[in-house]
Amino acid sequence: MYKKYVVYIAVPEVKKMNLAKQKNKKDNSTMSSSISIVIAAHVLDSKLRRCLNAVSSYSTENLAEVVLVLDGIDRANQFFDNVDSTDLKVISLDKSYGPAYARNIGASQARADVLFFLDSDVEISADTLSKVADHFLSPNAPDALIGSYDDEPAETSVVSRFRNLLHYYTHQQASDEASTFWGACGAIRKDAFVQIGGFNTDFSKPSVEDIELGYRLKLKGYRIKLNKELQVKHLKKWSFKSMVETDVFLRAKPWTELLFQYKQWGKRDLNVKNSERAAVFILCMLLISLGFGLFYTYALFLSLAFFLILLVIKRNVYFFLSKHFRQQLPIVIILHWTYLISGAFGLVLGLVSHFFKGQKQNSVSFADSSLIYDTTKPKV
Repeated sequence: MYKKYVVYIAVPEVKKMNLAKQKNKKDNSTMSSSISIVIAAHVLDSKLRRCLNAVSSYSTENLAEVVLVLDGIDRANQFFDNVDSTDLKVISLDKSYGPAYARNIGASQARADVLFFLDSDVEISADTLSKVADHFLSPNAPDALIGSYDDEPAETSVVSRFRNLLHYYTHQQASDEASTFWGACGAIRKDAFVQIGGFNTDFSKPSVEDIELGYRLKLKGYRIKLNKELQVKHLKKWSFKSMVETDVFLRAKPWTELLFQYKQWGKRDLNVKNSERAAVFILCMLLISLGFGLFYTYALFLSLAFFLILLVIKRNVYFFLSKHFRQQLPIVIILHWTYLISGAFGLVLGLVSHFFKGQKQNSVSFADSSLIYDTTKPKV
């Protein structure tokens, strides 16, 4: 049990926080693994309490502090009565500006050399912090590190387990040399975060702001490592509606726009692997042939062929899911098809947005060396 003290920090009303002098203080002669955990929260609930208590329970000597940014919610002191925490700084924003802005504010107040971003609905394990520290103490280690959800999600509903396990599977099958960042469990050297200007505050909702940050990191020559053993438990409860809305409007559509913006169509990792693209195409053909099957019997044979092809393409993921959903596998396959169709629909929306609305411009300036953290408040 650690002694708890909570520091409330009032964030000044500024357009941009010019911390260029801090940037020049970087000492390349030594490696450091002091860690500041940064958490952006939009609600004070049991998930956040579990998140903070887990950090306290598994704290190590490398943990310098926990910076919690309340994104437009009242700081209810009674909430923290049941929270065990060490060196907890609580920053309260006047209203909700989104996780990108909130994380930037938290990072600007962090004092450690490594920023470890956690979502407010994840729970770290006993070795999480030591894995992060060990990574940044390693010679020539990549400048950023991301992890994975574990394969034991907290929520037990079919939709929640499916969605969280699918995310786990996707990260476990991905390349160790990552091309994107992950805000749910991602660490980065503070000087690298400073150099690229932080998260892009154009994203006022939880979306692909972490992916976008990863693309900028790679373009600047930084490296990102995926450690598949660095796992956190996801506490989120999914509904069918929230899954579809997230996959269409907060994932596939904006990610498609990013693929154009950063010319990343050649990447073959995570959700944009060739097998994912092929599965989406085959599923669309399957559904179209089923539609024609209402009028032409022979189209049903095409449907069967497309169905078998889809099973072959996605056999590994279905085998993985079958170990967790023995009796519910048919329902889970339908959920997976819904996930694929949602991605296809989001892709179409992203294409329309790109070609009819023009190239989206970044609000983050890469050339301006005085821009350390983009804390320009987004429009809400």
